[in-house]
Amino acid sequence: MKEELKRREYCKTTSLTKSLIAFVVCLVLFCFFLFWSPSRELAKKDVKIVLKEDCNKWIYVWSGESGKLEETNETLKAGTSLKGIAEDGRWTWIVEDENGNRFGVPKLAVEGEVKELRAMNPDFRYVYRADSLTGFSLERICKEAGDYLMADVSTRSYYFPQVVLAKGEGRTKGVLLTVDEQGLVIHTERTSELKYNLYTSAPFFYYIISWNLVTNFQPFTIDANSQALHHKSLSSKFGSWFKGIFSSIFWFLMKLILFLLILGGLTLIVYGAASLLFVALGRMPGVKNSFIAKLEYVYMIPWMYILLLSCLYLFNSLWIILLPGGVLLLIWMCAAVEKLSIRDARCPSCAALNKLNVVEITYLTGVDVEPVWGTSWIKNTLVDVEKARRREHHLVETDTECAVCHHHTHTDSETDSVNDWKPLKEFACPKCGQHALKATSLVKDSNVKRHEYTSRKEGKIKDKGFDFVEWETRYESKDIVSSHEYWTGTITYHQETNCGHCDYHYEIDHTEKVDESPTKTSTVEEVRKWKRVDK
Repeated sequence: MKEELKRREYCKTTSLTKSLIAFVVCLVLFCFFLFWSPSRELAKKDVKIVLKEDCNKWIYVWSGESGKLEETNETLKAGTSLKGIAEDGRWTWIVEDENGNRFGVPKLAVEGEVKELRAMNPDFRYVYRADSLTGFSLERICKEAGDYLMADVSTRSYYFPQVVLAKGEGRTKGVLLTVDEQGLVIHTERTSELKYNLYTSAPFFYYIISWNLVTNFQPFTIDANSQALHHKSLSSKFGSWFKGIFSSIFWFLMKLILFLLILGGLTLIVYGAASLLFVALGRMPGVKNSFIAKLEYVYMIPWMYILLLSCLYLFNSLWIILLPGGVLLLIWMCAAVEKLSIRDARCPSCAALNKLNVVEITYLTGVDVEPVWGTSWIKNTLVDVEKARRREHHLVETDTECAVCHHHTHTDSETDSVNDWKPLKEFACPKCGQHALKATSLVKDSNVKRHEYTSRKEGKIKDKGFDFVEWETRYESKDIVSSHEYWTGTITYHQETNCGHCDYHYEIDHTEKVDESPTKTSTVEEVRKWKRVDK
């Protein structure tokens, strides 16, 4: 029996207007992604901070192994008015005096509450591929990497904890810069030790991260007294009812989803930004499909590599876990790019666009009655079954012909479709039409195992009164002891259907996984007797 499913004209990517709109949108997003940089200032408002008591200045000091805030001997008098800049840690406000010096003061020494200030995001990083920033202007660094956290105007020293220097064997985060009278850097001091990761040895890694392609996905500041970007803060926030391990798992899953969304979204934007070029080439009759394919991959593969390394560095602390997911996503994106390509709408012979006529015809090549796989779990057990379903076998033939050059291609594929389970007696034999079918199911292979465990719900200890025989007070508790069982493993059934009227025969093997959910089998009340022990 022949059934023509559909006859259609292949018209993929027929609208130049739609292609143009998609190209413009992706191109705008691509340029936004490459060139836009938000303002990175610490103090959004003029916040006045007044000291209620004398206190000493705190400045950032690099000891050779680590950096930290350290109290100086320079005293600020009570009543001193300062400009609030940012929060630094739990106990310190960063402030600026009338001369432009930035330093820390204890929160306990500040009058009233300060709510408008924010903190620099400790995860924010801006990368320079350099050993030092000598020759750079302070204005340029502030515009690119963001505001400095501390400053000493007398020595023209500025501290940038977010600046990363990456070149050669490793990278460091945090620099203390000294500038000349024109504001050009004349000395760079790194404020952390060199750090390494295995993936940072990838070719061109330091070039790629110094482009700072995904830096804008990191907020420059966060709310004061907030550590929302860190795992531990979430654990402590929910403390007693949301354990730290579940907090970490939740935050990891959120980062994984964000990583995949950023990587996948940017990949599509990058492809869309060049899509009009591929569409234009597809509309040129003399351009071969193979050339467009090679051009697409020559364009996309380097970008996929660049985006993967950039996103791994964005989530640097989880890179080894995120790497497999990123690679699998890009492989899937390659398949998506294939589906988006205009090559599917072009004749492979004359390269004419939107001139392919496609005819698909489905042949019903046979019908079988497939029995249910039975109920026994014991190997070599043969049972008669009472339910079955109709399985139809199809052959799908596809013929494609170009309306211009009449180039013809033919492909065919086999598919099966099944119906719902019904009683076997309702099925007629596909060969003779008689209702004489018999079906069996043999357990061909089984590795099913039974497991059991018990759980105890302890009852309260109750006073049962004074025992004059034992001459002591009696106590007892009633515990509820429950028994549970569950099964693991797989079973392979050999199913056969035979007709008692003709020689019709159908057989198939089916592997089934058993239900591993536990079942409560019994509950027992267990009495436990207690004696009072006086100290």
